[in-house]
Amino acid sequence: MRNLVLRIFVELQRIRDEETAQDMVEYGLIVAVMAFGSVAGMHSLASGVSDALNGVSSTLGTAL
Repeated sequence: MRNLVLRIFVELQRIRDEETAQDMVEYGLIVAVMAFGSVAGMHSLASGVSDALNGVSSTLGTAL
């Protein structure tokens, strides 16, 4: 177990020292911002769909 922890620690240090790790962090931040925007957009979209369906339901209710 101790050997595994040591290998993980050494690997994390190697990744930290490489410049490609910076690219991975930047891509991760971009994905996080896109996910946040998607979640915020989905809330607005769900609200609009709910309003539209409520309007259809109301119209059908008065027509019948």
